[in-house]
Amino acid sequence: MLSPLFDFNERFRLFDSFERQADRVFAGQGPSSPRMILRDTGDDLHLVAELPGVAENDLDISLESDVLTLRVAGDRQVPSGHKLIRSERPSMRMVRQVELPVRVDTDNLQATLRDGILELKLPKAKEARPRKIPVLGAPATQSKPD
Repeated sequence: MLSPLFDFNERFRLFDSFERQADRVFAGQGPSSPRMILRDTGDDLHLVAELPGVAENDLDISLESDVLTLRVAGDRQVPSGHKLIRSERPSMRMVRQVELPVRVDTDNLQATLRDGILELKLPKAKEARPRKIPVLGAPATQSKPD
């Protein structure tokens, strides 16, 4: 029989409290925030990142050498006339850096943010694009009659 001092509900409340505090501390800091996909299409790199609730003016994208940096610094806004009762999404402040596998053409980068989805098209630099290398055969040798 369990001791009356051993209260399962209290243990679960402690774990729940710890989890909520840890979520607040690490919100936006883990490697999975924001979730993203980086694909190589041959001539381009395509990056898609999930940024729910982020506005264009809260997002800063920069590229230095081969490191792409996403910076988000924005507070969740409550529309005027509304009262915030509960928020399970903290203000999003984060920096995420991605090392690109190849050099990109910095003059032709494209970024779009629509419905919380950021899409970047990063054309590869000319020297980083795949090239077909022609194979030249050796000249045919003339066989001499015996």
